[in-house]
Amino acid sequence: IILFFPPYCPFFMLCYCAKFRPQEDYRLLKTRTISNDLDPVFDEDFYCPVSHVTNGILFKVYDRDRFYDDKLGKCFLPVNELIKTAGDSDEVTNGNIQSGDLLRVGVHKVVYLDGKKSHGSLEFFVEFIPVHLIEHTVEVPGLYFKKSEGNAVQFYMNADDDGSSPDIRYGGPNDDEKLWKPPRLWRDIYDAICNARHLVYIVGWSVDVEQYLLRGAELEEAKRAGKHSPRIGDLLIQKSEEGVVVNLMQWDDYTSNFVFPGMMGSHDEKSRAFFASTKVNSVFVHTVGGSSNTFSEHQNKMIGFTHHQKFVVVDAPKEDGTGLELKAFIGGIDLTEGRWDNNTHPLFRTLRCEHKTDAYNGCFLFGRRPVIAGPREPWHDIHSCVTGPEVINIVQAFSERWMSQAPKLSGELINLRNLKLDSPELLWKEGGYCAQTSRSIDGRVNYFDRSARQNETNLRASLMASSAWQIKNEQNTELSRRFESTSGDINFTRVLDYKKGRPVDSSIHTTMIHHIRRAKHFIYIESQYFMGSSFMW
Repeated sequence: IILFFPPYCPFFMLCYCAKFRPQEDYRLLKTRTISNDLDPVFDEDFYCPVSHVTNGILFKVYDRDRFYDDKLGKCFLPVNELIKTAGDSDEVTNGNIQSGDLLRVGVHKVVYLDGKKSHGSLEFFVEFIPVHLIEHTVEVPGLYFKKSEGNAVQFYMNADDDGSSPDIRYGGPNDDEKLWKPPRLWRDIYDAICNARHLVYIVGWSVDVEQYLLRGAELEEAKRAGKHSPRIGDLLIQKSEEGVVVNLMQWDDYTSNFVFPGMMGSHDEKSRAFFASTKVNSVFVHTVGGSSNTFSEHQNKMIGFTHHQKFVVVDAPKEDGTGLELKAFIGGIDLTEGRWDNNTHPLFRTLRCEHKTDAYNGCFLFGRRPVIAGPREPWHDIHSCVTGPEVINIVQAFSERWMSQAPKLSGELINLRNLKLDSPELLWKEGGYCAQTSRSIDGRVNYFDRSARQNETNLRASLMASSAWQIKNEQNTELSRRFESTSGDINFTRVLDYKKGRPVDSSIHTTMIHHIRRAKHFIYIESQYFMGSSFMW
């Protein structure tokens, strides 16, 4: 982990960034810009998991101008200043440290840019903490959402394994005491929405109001005798008319309009028109650019970038009938065309039954014509259903986006306290899972809890008070000191990252790295996109 700390430079209006070199010109971190200040103090710190092959870190300081940023100077920190191994005589405070293991090293400097006093100075602190010193706990430390325990979790691997996978008996001396039945995601979502009493929150990249959550004989029975429609759009309208607050947040494909369905075909215009005169609170949002972006950059972000959150949250009666609980379906499956599938993944044989009017294929644009030749595109993805204290965090994740991107409808959010659903103790599931919500989102589209940001601590005070420093005399520096340690204690001073001064929750990235490092015997990863160390491309 690399921790950067306050740059200092007596110049106007500037930002600074750190890069690894020389194999690639990869920008690792960038601070905000401070305007019209001859003595700026950025006071920013960053945590960066390291997997880079490099010979050092390059700091650059720029003067921000309207059309072109002027480089004011740079300084270089060789990586060998951060690498030190333990010797036999080193005092070891961690029992796992052996001679030859990497030590924890911190370097604090105030250096002249380009080695010239007339160019100004830059102050920074960099700390390298070897992986073997970090405690690999179940909880990922330093995240916005802390872990919770006592959660019930159901996992899904298709939209509806409706008999396509066998029942499995397991447990006991004869391996037959318990019965596992294949889970049915869309059936469970349908039942949960039907039973919702106060709230239905939906976030999706795409929501197709014409799709049915049930298929086959169940669909025909629900049409004939069911209280609620199995068609997504009609179901949400019915629940809103029952007095349930239905809040839908769908991605707005910037290329779509009432004539052209858009480049991505996410059905946003169809949903917009369908819910326009109903009690369903539907909002359609696109990615937002930063204040420093040009008009062209804004357009590119709205066209080329999407949000990919996919979850449904409802309040529902507990199975034992003792009251209400929160239930969240969260994962990778949208409520849209082409997603309904099972373990057999048929290509042709269901085109005139289960997949009639729902045959999707990104390569063959056969649409919804009466006669469909196929093949349909199979769809396999993972999803989960969570009940328990962790759903409070998932509701908060929805509410923060809603308040940021639909501020005029913030009054449509349900106060969980009024429903007595804000207490982890009341939602606790005995013997349940430990869970922790991760996401990838920034302050342009999310209203982060102010208390989380107010609790951020200033690392500078503790650094200045430390007595473990070793002073070094170096040319072209006002100050150079370092410390070495075998301690693995990490004081996370904040729970959000920062990029160009704006808060960013990058906890999905942090979580994956943390649990990959924890792995002892195997690693299983299933992801639509996995770009690994893309900085080397």
